[in-house]
Amino acid sequence: MGESKRLSLESLCARNSNFKNNNSVDTLFHIGVVMDDTIPSQFGDVRVVCMGGSPSRMQHFAEYLSQELACDVTEPLTNHSTTDRYVVYKVCSVLCVSHGIGIPSLFIILNEIIKLLHYAGCRDDVIFLRMGTCGGLGLEPGTLVVSERVVDGLLRDHFEQPVLGKLKVYSAEVDKGLVDNMVRLHGDMGLSAPLVVGTTMCAGDFYEGQGRLDGAICDYTAPEKMEYLQRLHADGVRNIEMESLGVVALCRASGFRAVVIATVLVNRLQGDLVQLKPSEFKDIELPVYKLVKEFVIQQQFNPTVNNCSQ
Repeated sequence: MGESKRLSLESLCARNSNFKNNNSVDTLFHIGVVMDDTIPSQFGDVRVVCMGGSPSRMQHFAEYLSQELACDVTEPLTNHSTTDRYVVYKVCSVLCVSHGIGIPSLFIILNEIIKLLHYAGCRDDVIFLRMGTCGGLGLEPGTLVVSERVVDGLLRDHFEQPVLGKLKVYSAEVDKGLVDNMVRLHGDMGLSAPLVVGTTMCAGDFYEGQGRLDGAICDYTAPEKMEYLQRLHADGVRNIEMESLGVVALCRASGFRAVVIATVLVNRLQGDLVQLKPSEFKDIELPVYKLVKEFVIQQQFNPTVNNCSQ
């Protein structure tokens, strides 16, 4: 990977020629941010974009990161989104962004954040990191899973999107350099939470798409569900969630690198329901907060560590 360059409107036009000769002021509709002259000074130093589903979770992570990094900030954290759809916090050189549930919601905000990076003139080696929760296959709650491969419900490692009546196929090849770096960081830190590297299945919904029995409709039996989950496990799938494929696919198509790490909330080979008490969620999520914090520090002060993508 060569020396990083600054993004710009010209670099955005290279991926979407419709922006050429467009003199109107662009607005990121779903977060209500206008692309005016203040954007470079506000966001031009971003190096990492951390994304998670829940707005409150990303607010908590932003607050945690602000305290841990001891940023020179005199004002309270600001949610730069002016809508109620997503939150966007900036902590030092990190964006903390909520993406909602599922790929459709994720694709919307990811498009707008990628545009924001171009308008802000960020470096082109900004890294995206999805920090989520998941159901594990043979893994106990609290285990961290780093995705070395992401697949859909048919175990295909690409993402398909209907565009203008035709099927567009996105590559979803995972950046192995970022995966290896996460593993090294975890080992160096000696975290109590175990970390597993494996295939992540990205489902289309929470119920039928993940083989649960407690949705509004279900036309398969408990034995059929277990046979399916065990087959997934035999094929190397270690966790199931709903966004990984979209993050990797759109980032790759846009020239950015991405890594996905998720905390297991339930072992799906033992049941469908998350049994954790609300008071336990904070403790179970702290290890991934710590790991991502170290990753962020590395990117701020030694970004060349990850320049070994494959």
